[in-house]
Amino acid sequence: MRFSKATGLGYIALIVCLVLSCAGCAPTSTVVQERLVRPGEINMAGQKQVTIEITGPNSDQFEALLKQQLGKTNFDVLDRKSLNVRNGEIALQQLGVAGGTEPAEKIIPAVVLFRVKIIDATASEQPISRNVSDQNGNVFTQYASAAKASAKASFDVIELATSKLIVTKYLENTQQMKSNQWAPQPQSFGEAQLGSMLANADMNVIGQFIETIMPHYENVNVILYNNSQFPTNETGIGLFQAKNYEQAATQFAEALALAKGQPDIKPAAIAALTSNLAMAYEFGGRATEALDLYNAAAVLDSQMAYSQSITRVQTRFAEAQVLRDQGLNQGPRSFGGVGIELIVWNAQLRVSRVLPNTPASTAGIVPGDIILAINGNASTTMSVDQAAQSLRGDPGTAVTLRINRSGAADKDYTLTRGVINQ
Repeated sequence: MRFSKATGLGYIALIVCLVLSCAGCAPTSTVVQERLVRPGEINMAGQKQVTIEITGPNSDQFEALLKQQLGKTNFDVLDRKSLNVRNGEIALQQLGVAGGTEPAEKIIPAVVLFRVKIIDATASEQPISRNVSDQNGNVFTQYASAAKASAKASFDVIELATSKLIVTKYLENTQQMKSNQWAPQPQSFGEAQLGSMLANADMNVIGQFIETIMPHYENVNVILYNNSQFPTNETGIGLFQAKNYEQAATQFAEALALAKGQPDIKPAAIAALTSNLAMAYEFGGRATEALDLYNAAAVLDSQMAYSQSITRVQTRFAEAQVLRDQGLNQGPRSFGGVGIELIVWNAQLRVSRVLPNTPASTAGIVPGDIILAINGNASTTMSVDQAAQSLRGDPGTAVTLRINRSGAADKDYTLTRGVINQ
């Protein structure tokens, strides 16, 4: 093929067109692992005392491990034999046989019984072999070993005073190991190693049970979208990975504002930047705003990741009250404030968003307003975090903002803080 000057110019023009046509294309992604607090399947709120009854093989080791893990919780583990005696006393007193001044229901407090039946508790190994040849063509056999430990148990959670069965769980775990060294003779892991494998299997089964009755952490992979066209977006991703969600939100908000001001940015890229801001809000404790932004992203681009984020936030809302019942204040929260989000743009503190039905929206504050001062303190020396803290306070208290709006004179707005739900 002959390459002429005209042909070369044509290729250059094609490359330029391809580059320009991708301005604002959907960006690549960064996966970040986060931890969520999930409630226990059983709401044990108010239950402080438990007792254990275990039957089946390896029950002594299993009971010791279960008590060890329950000792890390808020439960008091009562001795089962002592409870049996006290239950007998109660039964006699209710029949009028036993004396005593305490009413029967006060002799023994509300106790939950964990009745465990061990179905499987085995650890075994078997040799494995392979035939190999040396450089002379001689064939000989080498041996290694493969081991397996299995634990399986049923757990009945019973309200002892009424004999009410709350739930039954069947849980199991398997541990496997294979030796890495081959030898001329059969190999063995030994009883100590097999016992350790079985203990690990027991611990995993117990861990599953603890997650049934207690709040616990669950790892989840979330997606942040890269877009080098907006450096603040990349800064935000780094801040998010460092768990600095509030500052990450500021950077993401700035990148999103810039993208929305450029007509060549495609909807998919706007959706991705919107999702990044939502992610920072979600893990920064601002679930309501996060949900609104995830929905906005899903409207612009129907990626499954946005739908999954929406479902995750909705689930966290549904679980928030259960977590509070179980002793944790997780999920959506409330505080006293005025209902605005802030960014610093061109060295000016600006309103990036006004939440609906809040003191700020009622007063007529709009996105783009420049906040010159908060309670008489100039905003030029404030970071976004400092300004946000100044705006927060007890519901019913007042805060005064001096606002500069394009085309209008500076104006003071005195707002009464309200309850802002996140």
